[in-house]
Amino acid sequence: MADVATVEGAGYVGVRDAGKAGMHAIIDSNLLVFFDEALMQKASCMIDLQSLPPRDKYDLDSIPLIVKAGYPAVAPILDELLDWTADSNWPAASPLADFLVTLGPPLIDPISQVLQGTDGLKSGIASI
Repeated sequence: MADVATVEGAGYVGVRDAGKAGMHAIIDSNLLVFFDEALMQKASCMIDLQSLPPRDKYDLDSIPLIVKAGYPAVAPILDELLDWTADSNWPAASPLADFLVTLGPPLIDPISQVLQGTDGLKSGIASI
C-alpha cells in the first residue's frame, strides 16, 4: 500500500512508492506527476487526469491510457470512470469495467454510494 503525505507548501498529496521501486508520484486534482527518486528534478511522466476519462461512449482509445495510468493515479476520478460503466451497451463500458474490477477495495466506497443512491449523479437528478 502506498504511503500518503502532504508535500510542504505545495498543497499536493504525495503518493510514495507508486507501483515501482524508487518511483513516487505527486497528485493534485488535475495532474499526476510520476518521478524517479534518483531524478527528483526531472519528471518522467505527466498525466492530465481530466483528459483520461472517455470523451464519449465510443471512446475506446482512452481505455489503454486509463489502464496504463493505473491505481492510485486514477483514484481522484474513480467516480467518473464508474459512471462510464452505467450502460453495458456503451462500447467503452465493458473494457473500462474489466479494468475497474481489478482495483478491488478502492471501488467499495464508489459502488456503495451508487447502490445507496448517494452518488453525485443520482443526487443531482433527485434535486431537479
